Amino acid sequence: MLGVTNLTGSFVYLTLLIFGGTRLSEAFRRRKRLSAGATSAAGVLFLGFAAKLAVS
Repeated sequence: MLGVTNLTGSFVYLTLLIFGGTRLSEAFRRRKRLSAGATSAAGVLFLGFAAKLAVS
């Protein structure tokens, strides 16, 4: 019973993840500024993490 529950949960989770990723990629494809902003935000987060590691 536990295995069936785990399998069903994993199936639903991965299905939602795939469809959500597809919609998100379509949104990024249509909106170039959104894509550039998200890429810049990720870069700033990584730079902030690098600075925190350098300081500690």
